[in-house]
Amino acid sequence: MPKESPKIPERGVIIRLLNNMPENYSGVKEHCLLCELAAEEIAAQLKEKGVKISPEFVSRAALAHDAFKQFGEKGNECFLAKDHFTKKGFPEFAKALVTNALQSPDFENQARLVELSLEQKIVTYSDDICRGIPIRDKNQQIIGWRNDIFPLDEAWKSIEDRIKRGEFKREGSIKQEFELVRIIEKELIGKGLDIKKLIRKVKEKNLQP
Repeated sequence: MPKESPKIPERGVIIRLLNNMPENYSGVKEHCLLCELAAEEIAAQLKEKGVKISPEFVSRAALAHDAFKQFGEKGNECFLAKDHFTKKGFPEFAKALVTNALQSPDFENQARLVELSLEQKIVTYSDDICRGIPIRDKNQQIIGWRNDIFPLDEAWKSIEDRIKRGEFKREGSIKQEFELVRIIEKELIGKGLDIKKLIRKVKEKNLQP
């Protein structure tokens, strides 16, 4: 018998979680919506090349990965989301939410990347190329955020700038994650990902009302 597709929560359930965030977390919701678009497009491209992947599953996981951001500290918010959806009866879905695993000392050895599912890699990659760029006032203080999708090198430059300003407390773990995500990017390209097409289509969809 064919294997049943893993259960996933309704999109509206996740949107309600994001809408329940405090007002100052509105940028997190925008980020999650952008990650949803990116993950869906990546999975769709890979599926066209014959890869067995569900765009709906992956995009839903990308939407949910930061749903508990306001409760997290030291990057553990994705583990809170995982625990929540596991308890709600979506264990396979919950595994794909762990995007910060690459910042763990356990992942200093890139050989451990094989432990990640393809779905988890796509969600992690989407999380890293969909970035919130700080909007600064004349005194260089952050007054807001602009969410957009970038090639990985450009996404890293935005992080590097904030590291130099002393705005990131987890410099070593962030650098480690980006180096591992570069490896994930190569794998996705090898499976059929067209990055220019990805960025173009996500930007087009993100402009739609």
